[in-house]
Amino acid sequence: MLLLVSIAFGAPCPWTEKLQTVRSVRTWVQINEQNHPVAGRPAWEALHTDMRACGMYAAAEALYKWRKTRRITNTVAIVGAATFWGMAAVPIPALAAGRWRRTMNDELIAWEPFLPAPVPVPVPVVDLDCRSDCCRICDVGQACGDSCISAEFACTAPRGCACSAQDVCSVSEPREMETVIIGAE
Repeated sequence: MLLLVSIAFGAPCPWTEKLQTVRSVRTWVQINEQNHPVAGRPAWEALHTDMRACGMYAAAEALYKWRKTRRITNTVAIVGAATFWGMAAVPIPALAAGRWRRTMNDELIAWEPFLPAPVPVPVPVVDLDCRSDCCRICDVGQACGDSCISAEFACTAPRGCACSAQDVCSVSEPREMETVIIGAE
């Protein structure tokens, strides 16, 4: 499993694959069928930290602005309960909260997991010289009769034409360097 780590925070990213589903309502965000509470500052800050650890900076900013406008909406609603004019002002921050919530959802769905770039690495090229009188060369495990078996098992077959690589092969000195790409699919 690929472990993504934020350079800024050192925290692991909880999502290693592209997000398939994102839903959000007033008190929680559901990402890939997993609920994340966002009611109260400690709860939404934990999700905010996870988003930033994955490099989801725009989604984290949208989460912050959504929760901030939700607090304003709640405050205006409480004040508005006492007066008629206060209730008329509730839709304004509620519209902004909805906009930031949709922005966060869109940014989460658009996110692509970070995969490190392929790195070229020079490796030495060597020749493996093996005796040709073996019908099979066992580079893993051990020779047993005419086939190879796990090194954990005891061979009960009579001697055959199979050979263990360490017995019949030799490695030549490196003759050149070849570049291999590490991390390429």
